[in-house]
Amino acid sequence: MNISIKQLLCIQTSIWIIFGILWYIIPSTLLSYNTIKMSYDSLHIHLTKVFGLCLIFIGSMFFNLYNKYNNKYNNKYNNNINNNINNDINNDIKFYCKIILIFTGLLLLTQLYDNFNSTILNYNHLWGIIGLIISMIFPLFILHKID
Repeated sequence: MNISIKQLLCIQTSIWIIFGILWYIIPSTLLSYNTIKMSYDSLHIHLTKVFGLCLIFIGSMFFNLYNKYNNKYNNKYNNNINNNINNDINNDIKFYCKIILIFTGLLLLTQLYDNFNSTILNYNHLWGIIGLIISMIFPLFILHKID
């Protein structure tokens, strides 16, 4: 699969923002896919919306990287300045990808532990775990392409 870094950053941005908006707009519906039938109090809904906003924030970080990466090809600087810009942008991309992988890895471990020790979750919660694993693949591709 020959996908450019620019395309990977665009996909990463879209994944995080779309799922963030969904978790923010329809928290009760998404919670109901993960749990047995129950009513959700305002704290559940609030924390689910906060989770959605965190996903949107991560997506905005990738959007920032996408714009930086996209703009590096549009700059008309001389080669020395352009090389410094390329190194800075690549270092930023590596840093954010590593941070995202660390935090999504911790989230995945927490999710697995909590889900398998819970009495209120059903097996539909696995779609969230699968989505999280898929979202971790793209930063790995990006890191592989940069190095």
